[in-house]
Amino acid sequence: MVLKLDKKQREVLQSIMDTFIAPLDDDESLELVQCARNDSFLDIHSPVDLSAMAASSATDLENATDLALAFLENSVPQSVQLAVMAKLRTLSTSWSFLPKKVFTQLTRPQREQAVLRWAETGPAGRQIFQILSAMSLHASYGTSGILPSPTAALIQKKKRAFAKKSKGEDAVADQTLAPFKLLTLYEAQVLQEITFDVIVIGSGPGAGVIAAQVASVGESVLVIEKGRYEEADQNKAAGETAKQSDSNGVRYNKTGSVGLLAGKILGGGTSVDWSLSLDPATSMLEEWSAKSNDLFDPSIFKRDLAAVRERIGASIKVLNHNRPNKILKEGCAKLGVPVTDCPINNREAFPRDRKVNTASNFWRYRGGEDTIKQVRTANSWLRDAEAYGARFIDQTKVTKIIINKEGKASGVECLYKGITPFTYTSKIVVVADGSLHTPTLLRRSGLKNKHIGRHLRLHPTVFIQGFYDQQQQEQQKENDAPLETAISHVADKTCNGHRGAWIQVPTLSPALASVLYPWRGALLHKQAMAKFQHGVPLAVTASDRHSENSVKEDREHQDNNPLIQSTLAKLDESTLVHGLVRAFRILAVTGAKELHHSQLDIEPFRFDATITDGLEAVKDTKFNAWLDRVRQVGIPDTVLSMHQMGTCRMGKSPQKSVTKVTGETWEVENLYVGDASLFMTASGVDPMLTVEALAASSTFR
Repeated sequence: MVLKLDKKQREVLQSIMDTFIAPLDDDESLELVQCARNDSFLDIHSPVDLSAMAASSATDLENATDLALAFLENSVPQSVQLAVMAKLRTLSTSWSFLPKKVFTQLTRPQREQAVLRWAETGPAGRQIFQILSAMSLHASYGTSGILPSPTAALIQKKKRAFAKKSKGEDAVADQTLAPFKLLTLYEAQVLQEITFDVIVIGSGPGAGVIAAQVASVGESVLVIEKGRYEEADQNKAAGETAKQSDSNGVRYNKTGSVGLLAGKILGGGTSVDWSLSLDPATSMLEEWSAKSNDLFDPSIFKRDLAAVRERIGASIKVLNHNRPNKILKEGCAKLGVPVTDCPINNREAFPRDRKVNTASNFWRYRGGEDTIKQVRTANSWLRDAEAYGARFIDQTKVTKIIINKEGKASGVECLYKGITPFTYTSKIVVVADGSLHTPTLLRRSGLKNKHIGRHLRLHPTVFIQGFYDQQQQEQQKENDAPLETAISHVADKTCNGHRGAWIQVPTLSPALASVLYPWRGALLHKQAMAKFQHGVPLAVTASDRHSENSVKEDREHQDNNPLIQSTLAKLDESTLVHGLVRAFRILAVTGAKELHHSQLDIEPFRFDATITDGLEAVKDTKFNAWLDRVRQVGIPDTVLSMHQMGTCRMGKSPQKSVTKVTGETWEVENLYVGDASLFMTASGVDPMLTVEALAASSTFR
């Protein structure tokens, strides 16, 4: 559905957006500055221009309403879109509390009261409040330069460093960041005349492994990515994260209770989420073996796991924790709870010992505190595939898998940049388009297995934030370290092995933070955003043990976007709350002055100035009463999901699963699945290594 507004409705949307991000009056502007100074969040080195922030409004951007509408159109199911559009129509004609005035004629305080009242009028009103706030905040903070992103600043720093490098080995190493050679329009047309050995749909971790391994034995490979390709140094730049994500930001489920983040760029999710290289628990492998009647062999999987781990250089040997990760480790140590270092993938490009005549014939193992980084699939497996001759085309959506009369996959139909149709033929087709798109593509192609799209696992995640004093800011300048290097597992009485929750430091952009900070008024929200640089975010994730989730095509949407249905089980909710309490205690014991929950019904907690010791803080009566409130209220109305799994699960028979343990579908010969859709259960850890090991197993077989 193409969303269109008449003049009055557009004026209402602009007025709503300028309620969420409103220019402050003189008294409020002074309060914004004084609050930052009193809390030691402002000094001469502050990167935030508070005067500019105070004066800013959502519609400072010329295309603000268009960005908001694009967010609504791409991220929200059509049923919710209709509800939002109906609200805009109502507000453009009358106002139920002030019948003689339309919304645009209300004063700003009146508009703020009206907006907050929506959040108190039941589930439907609260959903409207959440979507409109997300539309306003994400669009503005995702594109404006008022609040600089620390990650974007780091990238600019690295760009300057690259420019200063002298010629020699370092210069050779930097060729890993040279652009991929993508198919030109002419080449894309000509290649319709040949038959590839393998077509790989998607370019994430599973797709990368399969493309590299198949190409390495001389087979012809075409990799088709629906997102666009961006060079490595463009990744994570200010305002670019949304463009790299599926649905241009966050995709909400049918009720708005889950916001899903997934990559839409060459490299898939590893280009958006700084994936950890974590081994799955032995208990999970044993569970998968039992579910498949031992067809899934843990010993073979571990062999393949070791191989992919070696290729990407997953290691803790050169680990350098940044300040937020040091806080996580310090807090766990003080509380006496478990915390472990996380291996990171930091080996790029093509192994030097492979004898291939190509400019990519080298590898780089980056060590040392100033250079260590995590490496996305685009600069590891896909570089291998490129060196072996694989072809790549981006901005191309596969609309259908071609199945011949013998019931075998024989190619794909696709659309380049939404305009130009192409048809490619192949001996084998691998679908690795992510757990939201892989099942919908199989359905569009005629597969009917009842398990397609079911058993979706989401790893529901809740974000919290702790704000520290001025001294903390000095230490937080250590931004050259990887973003996620430590993890704390939180077990509960009902969970063991790979079950339970875990706490880690997430990648948090200003745009995402603006949506996660509950909006309680323009001034209060700007005060929270002004402290963004001084915050330490923690993500609490549950293993998604009992929740009921599924995905199918939203046939009412113009692009047939995935429609996600999700109901979080009480046990998973309890696991999340248990982890949240642990995370808040970690922040408190390490000296956080202020604690923020993403739950609208939980006010931020501020420690008394008399409490200066972390151990004293966790024993504070007021703090523990606040934690009781956290337990009582439960999780936020909307949780996030960075990992989607299980929608085309493998198994022992077509009555129980979509594919064999090899990844080949039961219904169609030579049609394989090569992503986290294969998972029989949630992985209970970051799924990247598990996906790569499964892909390696499938390729070897």
